[in-house]
Amino acid sequence: MLDTQFQYYPAKVYVTKPLGIITLRRMLESIRNPKENIKEVLRKIQQATKDGNNELKSKLKSENLFYFTPSVMSDGLGRRYENVMDYNGLMVVEFDKIAFAEELKVALFKEIKSIIAAFISPSGMGCKFIVKIPKPKDKDEYKEYFCGLAYHLDKIEGFDIANYNPLLPLFLSWDPNILIRTDAKTWTGKGEKINAFDLNKPISKELVNQDKSEFEKKYVLKIINKMFDSIYDNAHPQVISKSLIVGGYIASGYITEFDAISLINSKIECNSYMAKDVRGYKRTALEFLKKGQSSPVILHTENKLRIV
Repeated sequence: MLDTQFQYYPAKVYVTKPLGIITLRRMLESIRNPKENIKEVLRKIQQATKDGNNELKSKLKSENLFYFTPSVMSDGLGRRYENVMDYNGLMVVEFDKIAFAEELKVALFKEIKSIIAAFISPSGMGCKFIVKIPKPKDKDEYKEYFCGLAYHLDKIEGFDIANYNPLLPLFLSWDPNILIRTDAKTWTGKGEKINAFDLNKPISKELVNQDKSEFEKKYVLKIINKMFDSIYDNAHPQVISKSLIVGGYIASGYITEFDAISLINSKIECNSYMAKDVRGYKRTALEFLKKGQSSPVILHTENKLRIV
């Protein structure tokens, strides 16, 4: 798997024409020991993260770091699904905004034998994993593999669903202690797509109608905050999937529609990426928040490994 090839792109995230082809092995070695100018940029990104300057962090990352798309090979004309020519047997999984990134990196690498590589994210406050999967035949099969693993990992604080999109840029990072496995097993578990809500699927009325505890309500608020805080690129599909989930929480009584709309609108207004079309993103969020209320979502807090 280390010889798998994919494309790498300029240090300008808005440029979607690849510079060339790189192997997984070479990318991982670049993460282990990037050039000195890249190390300096990453130091600035980590300092901006500590200072809470998300706008500077995003700017430094999107304008100074090479990025990769390990899961796909494109036609070089864009970064949309119609540009995908082939899928690789690689999947990216990540956790963000956590204080235990190094510990989680090591723990999951030991636990999940399908992880080829584990390394710290550019911010220093997250970790990323390259997972071996069967070669998907299309985007839907890729998403099924992602959701199959997400079923287990989303119970850990900081799990980011953004890589549900296999075209999401993977930015160059720096981790001299990167973990690499040459004999990774293939992850074959599948799950349902995140936004594949079955509007006719029966659900226990007892579960939906039972009173929700203050703990559960606060926990859902934290989930919603984390979901929308994780958006820094390719926002439209993420707003759709996250709003559907929030609609499910409304239907189950964890949060009122009024409070959910207020919270999501606030997140959109404060997001530097979505600032270019605040009204459009709000309109999309409201539409799918309404749709999501047709499919209640039940929170299983007893399975959560860490509570913020």
